[in-house]
Amino acid sequence: MPNNVAYQWIEGDAMASVFLQPSGTDAPSANQGSNGLSVDAQGRMLLCQHGSRRVARLGGDGKFEPLATKNHEGVRFNSPNDLCVAKDGSLYFTDPPYGLPKGEKSETQYHGVYKLAPDGKVSLVTKRHPVAQRHRPEPRPEVALPRRLGRARTRASQSATSMAPSCGDVFIAAP
Repeated sequence: MPNNVAYQWIEGDAMASVFLQPSGTDAPSANQGSNGLSVDAQGRMLLCQHGSRRVARLGGDGKFEPLATKNHEGVRFNSPNDLCVAKDGSLYFTDPPYGLPKGEKSETQYHGVYKLAPDGKVSLVTKRHPVAQRHRPEPRPEVALPRRLGRARTRASQSATSMAPSCGDVFIAAP
């Protein structure tokens, strides 16, 4: 994410190499790059783009297709950070403030978790989400775990078939 670059590692290579530059904006810039990366059911790359403050898909032509640029209230996201893809094709992603481009301010009073439905509708899952590091699907579709790496607690988000997390129960607490 620093230097607006996404790297790739190929088994057998000693070092990672540049895969995508820029990765978080449409044109080269000093803004943050992409952070959360995933693929959809068709194998297309999905990116949480800090610099452009959106969720996008990488097209076959190498251009970004914006999927979500504004939240359910019609304001820009802070800096989409991590995402996971549900079985129904919905995307769930976190939106913390720490990737905001220099000089830009948050347009929300919270750091939410959002759902981007296959029809393009963005909805807020929760405002109560602490700044998270990973939001990943578990093998069981009714459970997703936003993990807090490097922190003393990990919160489990249990959900119903709709994948709407309850976000709150402490799953692991380290001394």
